[in-house]
Amino acid sequence: MTESKTVLVTGAGGGIGRACIHHFSEKGWRVVGVDRFDFGDDFPKNGRFIKADISHPDSVEQIFQEARDFHPTLDALN
Repeated sequence: MTESKTVLVTGAGGGIGRACIHHFSEKGWRVVGVDRFDFGDDFPKNGRFIKADISHPDSVEQIFQEARDFHPTLDALN
C-alpha cells in the first residue's frame, strides 16, 4: 500500500475547490481545505477544513500551523 499524500486546497468551498477536495479525497489523499466561507457537512472525513481568508497575511501562519497539526508535510498545493 502506498502512503497517502496530503494536499492543501484554497477556495475549498467554491465549485472548483470543492471538486478538487472530493477528487483528491476519492483518490486516497488527505485533504486540507481552506476557505473564508463554511464548507458544509460533506467535507471528507480524511481531511481538515480551515476557515480562514488567505488575503489576510496573519491568516497564512494560522493556516499552515493548522495544516501542520493535521499532518507534518504537504505534497501539493492547489
